[in-house]
Amino acid sequence: MLIFFFLPTALTPDYMDILMLKEGKCKVKDKFYSSKDLQNSNLVIKCKKSILFLHAISSCDTTSGFYGKGKLQAVQLFNHSKFFQDIPEIFNNTKSTYTEIERAGERFIIVLYSNMKKVA
Repeated sequence: MLIFFFLPTALTPDYMDILMLKEGKCKVKDKFYSSKDLQNSNLVIKCKKSILFLHAISSCDTTSGFYGKGKLQAVQLFNHSKFFQDIPEIFNNTKSTYTEIERAGERFIIVLYSNMKKVA
């Protein structure tokens, strides 16, 4: 699963199919990916509501990435812990306070860099 196809997949309406090309290198051939196929993959299904949050928090055009941590690690951490399922809702809720958003972000970052399974 290619993490950098998450954003186009999240933004593609159900009635459309967008083809994306991943260019091959050396002996690896070019490969096409379909947004419809990616929308049906287990990884995307598990975090469909959170794709935009995960894209933004794990680096995008306007944010820096975390040192030594890639998008895949952030997605896997999110998928393996029910503890994080409320974080995108906090970030996307216009009524969330600055403190709530800050604490949710801190909670995600602490666990991303530690072996802890739960942070109070």
